[in-house]
Amino acid sequence: MKFLLFVSDREFSSPVVAFTELLAKHTGASVNIHYVCRQMDREAAEASVARARQALGDAVDLVRIDEGLAMKKLIEEIEREAYDLVLVGAREERNYLQRKLSSLSWKVIRESPIPVLVVRQPREQFRKALVCTGGLESAEERIIDGVNLIREVSAQADLLYVTGMVPSMYTGLDEMDEGLKKMLDSDTPVAANLRRTAELLNESGVDGDLLLRQG
Repeated sequence: MKFLLFVSDREFSSPVVAFTELLAKHTGASVNIHYVCRQMDREAAEASVARARQALGDAVDLVRIDEGLAMKKLIEEIEREAYDLVLVGAREERNYLQRKLSSLSWKVIRESPIPVLVVRQPREQFRKALVCTGGLESAEERIIDGVNLIREVSAQADLLYVTGMVPSMYTGLDEMDEGLKKMLDSDTPVAANLRRTAELLNESGVDGDLLLRQG
């Protein structure tokens, strides 16, 4: 596997570097570091890259520093190499407007042609992941990507489906569990896709539960 650790015009955050190191260790993946600078001077960019490279150690395969538009350079890099995953840090902006206008993480999620992992806080080890689904067939490919990564790190996974409408008789968790059973036994497209997703977890050897929640 090959990962791309990406940032633009700021320091590589400690959480994303630590998580990348942990993920590479568990999967045996190599890591390329890509820094795009537009406003930050190149000397500062080189210093940031050097610190990230030192932290990642032998996992680093290649380092690239570009100048230009962040998303344009990222897409070019993805097309240049056969990456399995892009890792980015979550930018902590001060208010809602700043988050909407300046979050590079969201731009990467929307525009990247390959899977993206946004890192907020690192974990010392992998235990359990939460896979969220809207019950749509179109999401199967992305779920497969997530399940494969979960399997590589030997973690468990719960599959969560959140519905906006549940019959009024299902008011508590016990009733919700009963509602889930009835839903899965139905012949609706959502039920069929949820059954298929549960089968993907089972076929991959990933332990976990299928959860139904309302909200």
